[in-house]
Amino acid sequence: MSSGCNASYTGEAWLAFDAHVGAFWIATAPSCVEEMTVNGSFGQTITAAYTVGTDPFAVAIDTATNEVYVTNTGSDNVSVLNDSTGAPVASIGVGSAPSGIAYDPSTGLLFVANNGSNNVSVINGSRHAVIASLPVGTNPIGVAVDPVTQRAFVANSGSDNLTVLSTAFETEVGSIGVGSDPYGATLDNHSGEVYVTNRASNNLSVVNASLLTVAATVPVIPELATNMNLQGVAYDPLRNLVWVGAGSYFAVVVNASTNVVGWYLTVDPSGAAVDPTSGEACLTNTANRTVLCLSNLTVPQFAVWPTAELDFNEAGLTAGTVWSVSVEEVAQSAGTPTLRFGVLKAFYNPASFGYSIAGVDGLVPTPSQGAVTVYYNSTRLSINVTFGPGPSTYPLVFNETGLATGTTWGVSVGGVPGWTTGSALTFAETNGTYAFTVASVTGYTCSPASGTVVIHGNGLRVDLNFSALPPPPPTYVLTFLGSGLPPGTLWSVRVNGTPHGATAGSISLPLSAGTYPFEVGAPPGYRASPVNGTVYLYSNLSVMIAFVPVFALTFDETGLPSGALWTATVDSAARTSSASSIVFSVTGGDHSFTVASGEPAFAPTPSSGAVTISSDTVIPVTFQAVFPFVTAYPVTFTELGLPSGNAWSVVINGTGIRPFNGTTQVSNTTTFTVDLANGTYGFRVPSPLGFFPAPTAGSFVVAGGPVNLTIQFTPSICYGCPPPVPPPSGPAPYAGALVLAAAGSLLVGVVLGLVVGYVLAGRRRPAW
Repeated sequence: MSSGCNASYTGEAWLAFDAHVGAFWIATAPSCVEEMTVNGSFGQTITAAYTVGTDPFAVAIDTATNEVYVTNTGSDNVSVLNDSTGAPVASIGVGSAPSGIAYDPSTGLLFVANNGSNNVSVINGSRHAVIASLPVGTNPIGVAVDPVTQRAFVANSGSDNLTVLSTAFETEVGSIGVGSDPYGATLDNHSGEVYVTNRASNNLSVVNASLLTVAATVPVIPELATNMNLQGVAYDPLRNLVWVGAGSYFAVVVNASTNVVGWYLTVDPSGAAVDPTSGEACLTNTANRTVLCLSNLTVPQFAVWPTAELDFNEAGLTAGTVWSVSVEEVAQSAGTPTLRFGVLKAFYNPASFGYSIAGVDGLVPTPSQGAVTVYYNSTRLSINVTFGPGPSTYPLVFNETGLATGTTWGVSVGGVPGWTTGSALTFAETNGTYAFTVASVTGYTCSPASGTVVIHGNGLRVDLNFSALPPPPPTYVLTFLGSGLPPGTLWSVRVNGTPHGATAGSISLPLSAGTYPFEVGAPPGYRASPVNGTVYLYSNLSVMIAFVPVFALTFDETGLPSGALWTATVDSAARTSSASSIVFSVTGGDHSFTVASGEPAFAPTPSSGAVTISSDTVIPVTFQAVFPFVTAYPVTFTELGLPSGNAWSVVINGTGIRPFNGTTQVSNTTTFTVDLANGTYGFRVPSPLGFFPAPTAGSFVVAGGPVNLTIQFTPSICYGCPPPVPPPSGPAPYAGALVLAAAGSLLVGVVLGLVVGYVLAGRRRPAW
């Protein structure tokens, strides 16, 4: 047992079963996780406890690494422990107030609902690192994962919905409206349905994990009851049951085959977990700091129907006179002296129920309304009602049209509710002004929905017109059927901007009728056909996606000057580059190609052809000069007077061997040479820092032989030295410009004439 965990506990929260060590792990405030073994009902034993973060809430087991993950709502992190030794492995910072957590065995990821920051942290279990943070609804708590559909379902207690995430792509798939204040979530891996506890609406939402629709709503509260505070939930695959922790009231057991409550148990848990091998269901209670485990044998002795009888006894009416009482939303009318209601009792906390009694034939009941408190040990409560003369009352009649026969509807007048399944609802009111509100009826809208009436010595009738709401748009299934990929290969499709992925052969999406654009994401090494398109969905529809392997077709060139552009075209697709290779991704089969040069002086071999592709293929391309051969002679410049390694340059103007277009020439010696054809050339020498050249400018003639020129450099700061000769003013007399730099400096601005050639046998090739 780790130090610090034998301090005073504030209570157990949620828990999880670990098949690797055969134990339950329980999050226990203020900063512990307990390891518990079970040997039959009432045979549970806390074998160890380990320190984690502050105010731990939920537990998940990484079955790949056999590690225990505990969310700590008070310290905004997740503690990771080795399940065999209890040794700490990592502490992972997540969002604010992390609550529910679930592990996805298909991806090795864990999904943490951050209740305070309205997002989900995605943890890589092998790296112990958060790899994504995904926005969800308001105040998320419970998380359930379906590894078959690779989806995570996050219960957002503040926005009354589920956010559905793709566990393969860490993206949102959709949102599903459920009951009020959804809290916990669990997966029925037999039916592929997700059960969600709705704390404020006292029911369970049953969600189809594939179609992302609510398949059923299971009420878990009988007759009249207070809020049952539904919280944790767990699926029992051995008995096909759903166990629900109902806070400070009961544990509720639901038959997952029929979606009907089987038992209410006299325990009051907040968390639930099941050992799928033994069928032991263990339930935690935060307030009492207890854990109770139940098997099939022990469930019946805890099962109860926790109701009390509430009797209203009248006096003052003629025998057989029909009178009416409403308790909360349940109304009864009869000609008997007693009207009896069954109300759900609560554990530890009293439950309060409001009631109202209608006047009869001008007689006023005393009391006419009020509230009754029902305690856990209550069995029968009686309220005596006396009818007698009172202030003159007049009938206020609400008459409805439009509802289906037998539909329950109600109106509240002056804060007093009334309910009926008939076409008229009557109140007896004295003179005065009364506000009324019509209770909402599922599937209908009412006009007027509220208003004010004035009673002044006469009865009054208010007509209510209920209109059926239009049915929701039909939903159809759009299925993308992929073929050609090896089993288990991940591919995706983006529909209307939302990505969906799968490793199976199909992706099925429930969508309302409409028009949807789509794009297909192919895995590396494959191409999809079609790549994109648009579907018109007005019935169930399938789109065939064929994946074919693609190969690299590479063109490697030699012979072009550095930086020269060239183009390769395969079928109708052209690519231009100055690099030595151009690569295409092509499917297997026959393809035609052409090659062209961006330099007119060079021609490719081959310039066109056809190739059959069955694997990655390389086609070598050789470029050769095509202009007539000319004779060129070396022109050598030699510098004197510069320190070793000092940079210097010469600008030559005139007809040259070929257009340099700014090509840089580099020399590391005190001389450099350029080959030029016969002709007259001008030159000038820029001044290096601290030196003057002599000459600074001049000209030379190439006439069938080599030319040698010497440049003398003298220091520019020299007392008694002759002043420097200024460079010639005005534009250079020639159109082209070649800047040659020695000792590693860059050559810039070289432009020579447009004739390129090789030297015939016995003559040197021009140096560039």
